[in-house]
Amino acid sequence: MGGYTYQTLVTNLALQPLNLWRLYSRRARVELIIRELKYASALRSYEREDPLERPASCAKEVWSRISAVAFRTSRNT
Repeated sequence: MGGYTYQTLVTNLALQPLNLWRLYSRRARVELIIRELKYASALRSYEREDPLERPASCAKEVWSRISAVAFRTSRNT
């Protein structure tokens, strides 16, 4: 098809087509980042039963991992 990709978006938002595409494109990128964080880094806290606890527990787990990496890095220099 000449290198083109076609998409169909259905919404009730009153946006121009290009702005609508930009909005959904950004959302898709964010969802890919979330998926990568969830699976590639094996966040165990994302598996919590209560969805309201997920953001706080994920944040704690991410910060603890960053701290561990920073600590290891500082000891190796």
